Amino acid sequence: MLVSDAMIRNVISIRSDANARKLLDIFLIHRIDALPVIDRNDKLIGYVPLEHLAEKLMPRFKEIIKDFACLQDYGQLEKIFEVQWHLVEEESNILVSDCMINNVVAVRDSESLISAAALMVTHNLRRLPVID
Repeated sequence: MLVSDAMIRNVISIRSDANARKLLDIFLIHRIDALPVIDRNDKLIGYVPLEHLAEKLMPRFKEIIKDFACLQDYGQLEKIFEVQWHLVEEESNILVSDCMINNVVAVRDSESLISAAALMVTHNLRRLPVID
């Protein structure tokens, strides 16, 4: 079985020059916890986990919540950000590039699922971008 047989095809992404407000809106509207970051040519250049945005907007938040997986209910997450919403407005100069991870481990859609799974285990990943 190939990666192309199991991958999600309609992936939401964001550009590195988008601001924190747009990024947060996408996280909350689509109820996702990470976004691939693309350049102007739609090439993958990184990804942003939700916790990196939260750390930028609310640095002490990571001390309280060690693992965002505990926030299964995005309603809870919205309430947390609502309390801090003024920070998002004040920090609208924070860009995706300020909170993205540049070192992206990715896989081609023609690779086997076993090799993709091995990459995920080796690099301790919960998600693996597919590039063509």
